[in-house]
Amino acid sequence: MRILYIEDNAEDVVILKKTLKETGERINLFIAETLSSGIEYIKKEDIDVILLDLSLPDGNGMESLYKIQHNASLPIVIISGLDNEEIAIHAVHEGAQDYIVKEELNGKFLLHILRYAIERHGLLQKLRSLSLIDELTGLYNRRGFMHIAEHQLKLVQRLKKKMLLVFADVDGLEHINKTWGHKEGDLALLDIAKVLRETFRYEDIIVKLKGDEFVALVLETSDYNTETTTTRLQQNLDAANEKGHRKYLLSLSFGIVVFDPEEPCSIDKLLERADKLMVKQKFEKNNHNSKIKN
Repeated sequence: MRILYIEDNAEDVVILKKTLKETGERINLFIAETLSSGIEYIKKEDIDVILLDLSLPDGNGMESLYKIQHNASLPIVIISGLDNEEIAIHAVHEGAQDYIVKEELNGKFLLHILRYAIERHGLLQKLRSLSLIDELTGLYNRRGFMHIAEHQLKLVQRLKKKMLLVFADVDGLEHINKTWGHKEGDLALLDIAKVLRETFRYEDIIVKLKGDEFVALVLETSDYNTETTTTRLQQNLDAANEKGHRKYLLSLSFGIVVFDPEEPCSIDKLLERADKLMVKQKFEKNNHNSKIKN
C-alpha cells in the first residue's frame, strides 16, 4: 500500500510511522509537509490513498480537500486532532472516504480504514464507468443504486449514524402519458428529478428506480430528518408547481423510513417498508380526492 500523508506536524508524522510499522505490513509512506508539495507527489508518484490533515500552512480547512480532488481522483481520509462530529460528517459529505482522530490511532484500525477507503473509492469509479445512470434524468438507475446502497449502509453503521430512505412515486404519470403523450410524461419526470435534486444535498444518493419510482438515501442530521425532509420536499413541489406552466400539477406520494445502525437490516427490507408507507399515503390521497368529488 502506497500512502501519502500530508501533515506539517513532525511529531504526528513520527507517531504515524510508528503506528504503521507496528502492523508488520509492507507500506510505502510518502510525507508532504504542505498542500502544494502533496499535490506534486500526487502528480509524480503512484499513490493508493491519501491521509490529509486539514490544518496545513498553505491550506484552509476543507479547501485542502477540494484542491486535492481537483488534481486527482484518489481516496482521501481526513486525519485530525479534533474529535468533531460536525466536521467529520461534512468531510464525508464532501467526498472524503473517512475521518479519523489522531488520538484514536492504532495500526489495525488505521489499515482497516485505509483499505476500506480504497475499496469504496474503486467502487465509485466503477459506477461511473458502467451503465448505472438513468439516461433521461441523469440520476442513478436501479442497478447503480443496488451497487452503492450496501456500501452506504456499511458506512453509516461504522459512523453510527442513522440514514433515511425516501421512496417516492409520481402521482398521475399514467394519466399524463395518456392525455398529453409520453414526451410530456418525460418532462414531468425531469421536473421531479429537479425537485429531488433541490431537496437533497449533492452527497445524497438519488435514484430513478423504475418508471415513476424514485429513491433517495440521506444521511440523517438535524436539518435532514423525517419531518424536515417531508416539509422540504413538499415545499419544493409547491414551488415547482407555482413556477411551471403545466396543464397538471406535479405530485408525489412518498414513504420515509430510518435505517438505525443499532437495529440493522437489508436494503431490500428498507425498500419494502418505505414502499408500504408510500402506498398507504397514495391510498389516503385517492380516498380523500374521491370524497371531495362525491
